[in-house]
Amino acid sequence: PTLKAACKEKFGSLLLAWREMDPWNRGKIGISELGKLADGLGFEGELKQLFTELDADGDETLVVHEWDSEAALKWEAEQQEERKRIEAHEKKRQEKAQAAAA
Repeated sequence: PTLKAACKEKFGSLLLAWREMDPWNRGKIGISELGKLADGLGFEGELKQLFTELDADGDETLVVHEWDSEAALKWEAEQQEERKRIEAHEKKRQEKAQAAAA
């Protein structure tokens, strides 16, 4: 099977596979992260060739959009929700600080 097919089989989705490769949620990975995932799945194809094919802009990193467009949409929505939660938390913290200072 292809690496992506193996990812879907093991993780259930390409987004979950992406999270496995990008645990720090940076939105980009290098060939080493892809290689770790591929090794864990027993992928026997040519990793460098696969990476080069996926790396649409040739910058030697994969961003989630290059990995899978559907996964990218979900990932971006999650990032937006996380930013909203952080902003709401920060707003509450500032309001408490202002109330305490008054």
